Amino acid sequence: GFSGTDVKMIVVDKNDDVIISGENQWGHRIVEKISGQTGLLLWKNVYNSANYLVATGIAVDKDGYVYSVGSAGGNATPEERLLIKHNGSDGTVVWSHNYSTVPGFNVGIVIGKDGYIYTTNQSTYGFSVLKLTQTEANAVTPPSIVWTFLLTEANPLLEGTRKIAVDKDDYLYVLAPDFCILKLDQSLSDAITPPTA
Repeated sequence: GFSGTDVKMIVVDKNDDVIISGENQWGHRIVEKISGQTGLLLWKNVYNSANYLVATGIAVDKDGYVYSVGSAGGNATPEERLLIKHNGSDGTVVWSHNYSTVPGFNVGIVIGKDGYIYTTNQSTYGFSVLKLTQTEANAVTPPSIVWTFLLTEANPLLEGTRKIAVDKDDYLYVLAPDFCILKLDQSLSDAITPPTA
């Protein structure tokens, strides 16, 4: 299964199968799905390119699609936010997009009950939360940004944010250093109005 993989994140899907993301000994990004009943490897994707790929988060939606986030880039090129959607049954890539307009990298990810994608991000502008809609996303068209919430602007203590979760009422919870948790209410948020803490 995941022998030789530095596991960064682990999630369980609706069938109790286990999906992990991480890196192998060569620094290549790994996404694997393992049977929760037998422990056998169901599928494995290894990503390697001229740019160094880092896997930092993974999530699964109610339909079994798997989402992995991280960064692409390295010493010679700026880091770009990287988001990949995989078919849960065989691991094939549904779409993959870099967000190169804003240098930085995705850190954490969670999928809301309506299929919205939420990521925590680090860039030259600080740490932020993005809400993305994938209604029109495909191999060519990336998910659209619904809103952006700049965490360091709202609370400088949140610099270093990593993990994110969402509850059944769509409240977001962002974990930051020093045992700080921020709860975001997005009931009135849109492209102009960010969620409130």
